[in-house]
Amino acid sequence: MQRVAREHTTLFLDPLARAVAEVDSGERFIVETADSLCGVIKHEAPRGHHIDELVERLGGACPVTGPVFVRGAERGMALEVTVHRVTAVPSAGEAWTGIFGGFGALSHEAFG
Repeated sequence: MQRVAREHTTLFLDPLARAVAEVDSGERFIVETADSLCGVIKHEAPRGHHIDELVERLGGACPVTGPVFVRGAERGMALEVTVHRVTAVPSAGEAWTGIFGGFGALSHEAFG
């Protein structure tokens, strides 16, 4: 089974980016990606970080892996994607969460 490795992770969707993999319609494949802050929290003490500082340091947040080219797909077509499984790595152990006013689900638009 084809694997799209995490080294193909970027921090934004780029319409001009070249495909990092090609798949056939209906083909199953594996995609790896980084956590939302690219591992910074795992390697540094989580206290004292401000989300703006982290986003500025990384150049963005919410990494994406790809793009993946689907053979036969053309500009303007709609593609249906089925996610069969999401596996966290490591599958057990420590985790973190952040609640930041004005960011993500707590943005000012969410309460307008």
